[in-house]
Amino acid sequence: MTKFCKNCGAYISENDAFCTDCGKSTLKTCPKCREQPTVHSKFCPNCGYEIKSSRLPIIIAALAVIAIVTAIVISPITITSMQEVQVDTFSFNIPDNFEEDPASTIDENDKGTITKSKCWNDSADFIQIEVLYSKNSKIDMENVNVNMGGQAETLFGYDGYYNEFSDAYSFSFVDNNKLCTVYTSNPDLLTEIELV
Repeated sequence: MTKFCKNCGAYISENDAFCTDCGKSTLKTCPKCREQPTVHSKFCPNCGYEIKSSRLPIIIAALAVIAIVTAIVISPITITSMQEVQVDTFSFNIPDNFEEDPASTIDENDKGTITKSKCWNDSADFIQIEVLYSKNSKIDMENVNVNMGGQAETLFGYDGYYNEFSDAYSFSFVDNNKLCTVYTSNPDLLTEIELV
């Protein structure tokens, strides 16, 4: 086994009691009586105290492995900063890098049918939230499905319908007689958005 002098770092053979470069003893010292047992002694020949080999290198190596594994596990996780946005009575948290596009805002009342819509963009994607309701009629989710189609899903804590279009993905649900539809250009955004 290759050893190095703890004093000067020179190579020493396993059986050398002293470093041939600096003359420092290479033997362990008994922590109890300060006697120097032989190289391979597990117990002090003077007092019988158990001479434990240093576990510091093993502990340091274990901590290094834990730090590396932790860095690998945590590094892919990115924490997205969120912003709260509101359309009519619905509040959502959307990624913070999206900016509102005022030119796309809709706030209409057409013969009692109210439509409110806002859109947010980043460099590649969009999020649009639309709320539709009528003070004169009840919105039924089954009728929404007949008119809009889609696959039954649960999202944002609501049962509703998921749709895929050529340039967008949407989820529609009804709450308090209001139809809320969230449109995105990327289906993964639907799972990032949170209803507040």
